[in-house]
This record gives sequence, structure tokens and C-alpha cells, in this order.
Amino acid sequence: MLVCGYAAEHDVFVFWDAALRIDFAYSTSLEVKSANVQAAAASGLRVRQDRRLKTGMEVVICAPSRLVVEAIEERASSGEADSRGKGVPVARGQPYMRPSSGGSATPTSRVFRFDPDAIDRGTNAHRKVQNQLADAVRARGWQPLSPSDSDPLFDVGWIAADGAWIAEVKSLTPTNEERQLRLGLGQVLSYAHLIDWGFDSKRPVLAVEREPSSAYWPDLCESHGVALSWPEVFDELLDTCV
Repeated sequence: MLVCGYAAEHDVFVFWDAALRIDFAYSTSLEVKSANVQAAAASGLRVRQDRRLKTGMEVVICAPSRLVVEAIEERASSGEADSRGKGVPVARGQPYMRPSSGGSATPTSRVFRFDPDAIDRGTNAHRKVQNQLADAVRARGWQPLSPSDSDPLFDVGWIAADGAWIAEVKSLTPTNEERQLRLGLGQVLSYAHLIDWGFDSKRPVLAVEREPSSAYWPDLCESHGVALSWPEVFDELLDTCV
């Protein structure tokens, strides 16, 4: 049995795991996060969402209509393993969502009320640097990633050379530079520690809009295993990913 839905406004199909839905009633509701449907529509790729049910861990698959055959094949191949709680694929982010001019790419449901990074996410400088890094990653042939529902709130991630790269982006002004760098360093260390993509190698990246005026920041970041980078040297950063 195949359980699916269709979001006509986004031209996206959603597939749930029928094997986990015991005594499926006529009036039973099925849920999927709207952010994942929108991500599938925006990226043109399949987006997976993990949901914990009483009967086991379910993987919900969102797919644009052009990928519906591949989504059905994925649903058929993963459903049996998922329903037993074995062989569940590790969720590794979701396709990168470019932040709009109105704010962050992070779904509003994931932004905490007192998120210390919320204001910075809304600045044009932050969005520009974030998209520049994502575009540079894509130009190298890697898939830039945004956080999935189970991930910490990093800005850009990617997988290269059997390792996870997790970036926090910070805009800088002469008056807030030190505060932003300190905040970003702590955040990206936390994100890299918390991320669970199944890799032993996890490399945190602090991406800022320009070279810091204080010369000690590159050495400080390196001493903590963090790569400090800015748009003019993104290529040098990505050279180290291979």
C-alpha cells in the first residue's frame, strides 16, 4: 500500500510510510512540515523528514512531480527497513534554501524566540555571504545544505571527502566585530559538536563578510579547529575540503 498526498500549490508529492500506520482510519490525519514541502519545490530535489511515531521512526519523503517515480522507488526500498527501526538512513540536512530578501532561510518554527543570531540572519550582508558560500560549494560539485528538523541551526553545510562541513555566517561592522566573531566561534563549535551525519570528521567553518581587523582571529580559530574564511578566500577554504 502507498500513502501519498499532493500539494498542488507547490507541485510536490508527499509519501508517508504505510507500514507504520496500523489500523489506518478513514479520518486519520497525515502531517508534513510545510518548510520541507517548500524546500522540495524550491530546490527541485527530494527532501526527507524524520518523524517519530508510536510504531517506529517514519521517513516522510517530499518530491517535486518530476521526481515522483524516484520517490516511489525510495519509499518502496526504505519503508520495510524503516518500519523495523533498522537501516534508517542518517538525515544529512536538506537541500540549501536561499534566504529571501525578507529574512532567514531557516523555517520560522525553528527560530527560538530569543535566538541571539536572529537579528544577524536578517541583514543583507549575512544573506549575501551565506549565498556566496553556498554558490561556491555548488560550483565545486557539492550540494550545499540547510538544516533539517533534527539539525542545529547552522547556515550552510556540505559533505566532502567523507566529512561534514558546518558553517556559521556572521556579518561584521567596526562596532560589533569582536562580539560577532566571539558569538560565531561559539555557535559553530556547538553546531559541529551536535551535528549527527554519521561522519567521524566534522569541520566547523566561521564565514564572515570580510577579513577581521584583529590579526589574532585566524590563529584563534585554527587553535580550536575552526576554519575562518570570507568571500575573497572561499576558494582557498574549499581547496582544503578535498
